Order: sequence, then C-alpha cells, then structure tokens
Amino acid sequence: MDALQPSVQLQQPEPPAGQSGPEPPRPEAAGLRIVRWLGSGASASVWLAAAEDGTEYALKVFTGPDGARGSAGGSGADGEQVLLAGVEHEHLVQAYRQVATSLGPGLLLTFAAGGSLAGLVAARGPLSTGETVTVLTPLGQVLAFLHAQGIAHGDVSPGNVLFTAAGKPLLADLAAGQVAGSAPVRPAATPGFHPGTEAAGPAADVYALAALGWYALTGRVPAATQARPPLGILCPGVPAELAEVLEEGLDDSPAARPAAAEFARRVYRCAAAEPVDLAAAVHPSVVPQLLTRRRPDQRERSGRRRSVPPEPAGAGRTRAGRPRPDLGRLLLAGTALTAGLGLVAALLGMLAGGPGPGAGAAPAAGPAASPGPARPAGRPVPGRISAALASKDPVAALSGLAWLRTEAIRMRSTTLLQDVNVAGSAAMEADRRIMAALLDQDHWFSGLDATVQKAELVAASDTEAEVFAVVSTSAFQEHSAASGLVREVAGPKQQQLTLRLEQSGGRWLVSAVLPPPDPAED
Repeated sequence: MDALQPSVQLQQPEPPAGQSGPEPPRPEAAGLRIVRWLGSGASASVWLAAAEDGTEYALKVFTGPDGARGSAGGSGADGEQVLLAGVEHEHLVQAYRQVATSLGPGLLLTFAAGGSLAGLVAARGPLSTGETVTVLTPLGQVLAFLHAQGIAHGDVSPGNVLFTAAGKPLLADLAAGQVAGSAPVRPAATPGFHPGTEAAGPAADVYALAALGWYALTGRVPAATQARPPLGILCPGVPAELAEVLEEGLDDSPAARPAAAEFARRVYRCAAAEPVDLAAAVHPSVVPQLLTRRRPDQRERSGRRRSVPPEPAGAGRTRAGRPRPDLGRLLLAGTALTAGLGLVAALLGMLAGGPGPGAGAAPAAGPAASPGPARPAGRPVPGRISAALASKDPVAALSGLAWLRTEAIRMRSTTLLQDVNVAGSAAMEADRRIMAALLDQDHWFSGLDATVQKAELVAASDTEAEVFAVVSTSAFQEHSAASGLVREVAGPKQQQLTLRLEQSGGRWLVSAVLPPPDPAED
C-alpha cells in the first residue's frame, strides 16, 4: 500500500440514477398505456409506455420548474427536442414527439430495455476491460458526431448511458446540451463527470467520457488529478494504453485532451470488445430479451489487440498511408466464409466493375442519385428470434442467428456479431473484415434481410453440429455517407449453405460456413 500516498482519495460513486426513493405519481397520456416507472432525475421522471400498436417507448415527463420551457441550450421538453431534431445516430437515444400528460409536458424517446450504466455497475460491480471498450468506443463516436454538428452533450454520465436489450450502448439526455454559438454555460452536470467550472463544450464532453471509463472499470468516480491514484493500482489488468488515454481525457487542461474521434479510435485499439453482461441489472421482464451474457470463453482478454480499428461513423477517411479497401472484394473474400447465412448470395453484384452473373445489381445513377435513408436505427428483437437464439436445437437456432447476423451487418455492430460467431473463428474474422470495411468507408445497407427457408441437421454431437440450410436474402441498397445511394441489388436470392455450429455459453454460435456441395459429387 506504499504506492497510495495519504493524499490519494478513493472516491466512492454517487448514488446511481434510476429508481431511488418512492415511485412518483403515475402520468396519463392519450393513446399510451403506462407500464412501469423507469427512474427519476432532478427535472423529470421516465416511464415505460406502450402505444396502442404495442410499440414501447420511454416517456420522459418533465416535472422541474422549467417544464416545457427551454431553448437549443436549455432544459425541458422543448430544449431537448430542439437539440435532437434532425440529429440521428445509431448510438443516440431518439426523440419521437412531444406529448401532453396529466403531470406536464412529456417526450417520447427510444426505450432502452437494458437499463443504464449506473444501474449496471450498482448491480454487479465494475465492467471488464472488453466490456468497457464496448461502451466507450461508440460513445466516443456519437460524441464526435454531435461535436461535428456543433452540439456538446453537457452531461455524459453513467445515468445517461443506456443499453438496448442487444447490449448496444446509447447516449441519452441532451437537455443539458450546448449549441455552438450560444452563450457558454456550466451545465448542471452529474458530480464527478464534469471538469470543475469549465464551460460545456467538446473538451468537457471528452473529460466526462474518460471519467465514465474510469467509473466503468473501478466502480468509482475519479478524484481530482492530485488525489487520483494510477488506474493500474486499482485495476492491475487494464492495458497501459487504455489507462493512458483515460488519463489524457481527464487532463485538467482542455487543450491536452484528445478529440472524441481520436479517443474512440485509441480505446478500440486497446483490447478486444466483449458483450456487456446486463442480466444482473435489468427488470425481470427484460431478461428473456437479452442477447448479451457473460460466457466462460469470453473472460478478460486485455492482452489482445485489434489489428483493424474502425474509424468512427461519419469519418469517411482511411488511415494514413493505407489505401481505401474495396468493400465488394472484402465482402466476397473467401466465398465459403462470407457467404455465411446467405448474405453473399445477394452481394454478388458488389464486385468492383459491376454486377456478377445473375446478381441483378445496378449502380446508382450519377449526381442525381437519391441520397437514400439515414444510417439504420436498431430494431426490437422479435420474440420468435429470441426463442430461436436460446434453443438447444441447432436447426431452430439457425433462424435466430441468420436474423441477428443480418442485423449486425445492417447496424455495423461488432457487439452483435459476438452473439452470432464463435470468438476467434474463421466466421468471426470474415465478418470483422466486412464490418471494418463498412465503418472505414462509412457505407451501410438498407432493406437487407435474410431468412432460413429450409434447414436440416447433417451431423451433431453435444457441442458441435453441421446444418444444411437454404437461405433467402432480400433485395437491398448500399449507401454511402459521402455519395448517397451507391447501388441496388435485386432479390430475393437463395443460396445453399452448410454451417458448422458450436456450443458456447449455452448457445449455438457459428464457427464456419462450409463450401456448398459439389453437384458433380454423388
């Protein structure tokens, strides 16, 4: 203990945001059924609300003195919706519309069934290095996106980091946000997650993100610089590179902190991302929906480095000195692997130089081409897919894996891939190359879907299985942030595949996609 000087303080975390204290009065709103209370803050309470069609939302009811009042940099329903208007990102909670409630103005938001980082750490303790990488990398990306729009978040804190049931982190609560050009203010940020009296801005957001990383790894709010012990003392297994970027983010000088995009890139290089285990912290009704659980073969792997770190979404640049990869060629590299779950059946038209035989792909028209939709948002996991993923039958599990892999590619989510492929397998490496290319070029797909039309068990043991499947892939479009619609691929298309599955953590995952049978062989 000699390394800990008397002046060093191990600061305890603030009480987590959420369901602390008695449940507040339940609101009423036309067309919405209030299911349960999710939590409360200083100026609002949040409720799970179901629309008449069954869609679930988070209903944020503002109860503070400002109520609906606010500006682009103010509080209340108006302020938050103004900041969110036209700002969409896959890791940002989306605001849909304002609603009138019996208790005051409300705002309908994305419902994040996985709860908050504050609730997670309170329920099960600190996160692993890999889980922390999973949380920090996309948060750095979404902050870089906001900063490019001239918006600072203003309160990046554990209570404002939410998770979907698939384990995807979302940044919530832009009510404290600051728009570039408005009078600088020191927001009412969560204690310990804002640098002293510094005004809100991109540098203050990076400080908060670094403090969030410290909190995730230690369960503690970082103390002031002079009283903060080295992270390696509290967490001996944390890679030195991760400790270094967190310390830089916590620097007292705003100019010394990395930009959010650079922070995300450096964190991603430190260690392999791992699914965030949410089971201990979610409401019992959510547990069956969870896709992320800690598996015995996914323990701490802090020594493993990423060889192909992605650029944050929207960057659209390649790393210095390296040519831009050809997405079509990467998608088709090693057809037996990248054909996994039917995707390449529809991607045959994506080779450079035009469509392949029978692909039906048409390049987008020149300058007049439609820019296409925004980057796709996440979808709720259907109940039939959750049941398939949990099935002990490899044939039944395959339909769930096909849906989830398509969703991972559609969302460009490496986190979801970890619930599709065996870690370190050939199938995983092939999918990671696809993901790296999508992120590097800032391309994405719309309309992409894959369904298993037929599946038969070829061979099986208690831990391994081979399944023959006929997979159908829909028509889809490829989009680019830089040039809009890139190409359209006709569908539906079918492909015959044999997939090798392995048991991992009580579930079937894909380890390899085998070449289709040779018609010449009897």
